[in-house]
Amino acid sequence: MAWKQIGGGGQIIKWDHEGQAVEGVWVGTRDGKFGLLGDVKQADGKTVSVSMGAVLTDRLAGVEEGETIRIVYMGQGKTKTGGKLNLFDVFVDQAEEDPA
Repeated sequence: MAWKQIGGGGQIIKWDHEGQAVEGVWVGTRDGKFGLLGDVKQADGKTVSVSMGAVLTDRLAGVEEGETIRIVYMGQGKTKTGGKLNLFDVFVDQAEEDPA
């Protein structure tokens, strides 16, 4: 029988300055203690986790597990009702086209 750990993961990223970025292979989402988390395996082999608020959930909806991504924190914005939310840009690595 093979055992798979449920939960756990890496360090949870605290977004504290604009331009802060996380890069690596998208592992997918999982339930965390305080809500949904997304896991990214970085080039150094360490997995980090990001809190999946509404903006990140929307931006990462089309990203497949195994794709290389870059998440960039763009600061805080406001919802239509005046609440705060974190803003992000998300990029997916794609093979460069041959300029032939």
